[in-house]
Amino acid sequence: MAIRRTTAATAAACGLLVAMVAVATPTAGALPVLVNSTCTADAPMTPRGTVTVQVPFLGPVPVPFAAIGQPLADALESTDLPLPLPVDLDATAAIEPGGTIDYATSVAVDPGTALQDVVDVARQGLAAAGFQQLADTLQLGATFDQLTVPFPHPDGTTATGTPTATGATGVSASHTATSLEVVIPRFAISTAAGIDALELQVGWSVVDAGTPPPATLAQDVGDIRFTLDVEVSGTLPAELVNLLLADTLPFPVTGDLPVMAGARGPWSCTASPPATVATTSVLLVDGIAGHVFDSDGAPVAGAEVYVARPGEPDSVRSVEVGPDGDYRVLGLPAGGYAVYATAPGAEPVCYPSVRSCAPGVYEVLQLSEGGALVGIDLTLEEEQGGAVAGTLTDDAEVGISHAQVWVVGRGFRSFRLAHTTPDGQWRVGGLDDGVYFVWFNVVGGPAGCYPGPICGSLTVADGSDLDGLDLALGS
Repeated sequence: MAIRRTTAATAAACGLLVAMVAVATPTAGALPVLVNSTCTADAPMTPRGTVTVQVPFLGPVPVPFAAIGQPLADALESTDLPLPLPVDLDATAAIEPGGTIDYATSVAVDPGTALQDVVDVARQGLAAAGFQQLADTLQLGATFDQLTVPFPHPDGTTATGTPTATGATGVSASHTATSLEVVIPRFAISTAAGIDALELQVGWSVVDAGTPPPATLAQDVGDIRFTLDVEVSGTLPAELVNLLLADTLPFPVTGDLPVMAGARGPWSCTASPPATVATTSVLLVDGIAGHVFDSDGAPVAGAEVYVARPGEPDSVRSVEVGPDGDYRVLGLPAGGYAVYATAPGAEPVCYPSVRSCAPGVYEVLQLSEGGALVGIDLTLEEEQGGAVAGTLTDDAEVGISHAQVWVVGRGFRSFRLAHTTPDGQWRVGGLDDGVYFVWFNVVGGPAGCYPGPICGSLTVADGSDLDGLDLALGS
């Protein structure tokens, strides 16, 4: 739905009379997300291998056998390995531009699936190269050296303070110019010893330089990096070893011989699709935040959002919606609030996106001391029905800005409240056919009604627009 844009600005706030009470609770910050990443080799892996032979008077001696490591390296380079990372992110305490956002994150590193895939790949590669006995008898170990998990800093933020990390031997966390990086120096798994998953706890802070700071954050998980070292051990028959190492062995060997094949190289993992931990944590205090969308879900940039305590006209606060449809109103004292959104060409709505702002229809959101209400989203529909419009001036015919103009249906069946533009213009659309009354109020000043000084009624019929409803103070 594309909202029509008109020249008359319609700014509205709802619920300034009396209202029923409904409580909206802040969204919790902790959001568990499973980051499914795929790991691939960044460069050819370096193969290695040995065969251990019994030498008279010396005992077991390892003899270089690099050829046995090549099929292992080739098999690993040609495969993709999964590395799931459950991430549980909590972010709090961004108050205003320049405020600090503190992150607390747990990351589970459990390469059990990857280990099984490495075992399967190693067996297939070794068997295809003619080392079937080794494939059948192998034990496998893998180490992840310098396992690095980056968390890019959200747009509009910069790092601050000293990050912390616990949960693994030697684990550390540090800020770079663009991200927080968690590094595990060495993490080993094997088919013999089993798999012990790591549960990392990480904390860090950034300073939010946004204007205004975002009501939500999209915390990406960057490309994971490590050096993978895989080593398999097993046996090969002497006949095969004598054939392959005829120019290396000082004498023919007999029996089954212990062999080792290994490969080492740099790897990285990319989430697909890109992993984003989107959090609507409480990122402000003493405030209300959310988004304004049209009926197609597109942000309505430039819309106006009004927040007010019911029955207190002087409490009205307004903000303009940002380019992504987001808004936030800060510095609100504790109490009950009504939230209203409007845009030119759209029918204004009260939270939770209801056309009528009559008492008992909209919700009154309860804001606690030092608390926050987030996710207070509203949806605007394209304007339908009739409209009334005019200008509010003083005795010198100078427009009065930011005055309140009420349009109330007979029997109080609907309430619409416009705020005048800097030159005193006002407009209220989306009116059903019926009889209406127009009242005005200058905050901290006089009040009156149309056509003044005695209130009269207006009739909207067949979706008509009634223009020229000019009100002058003192008339």
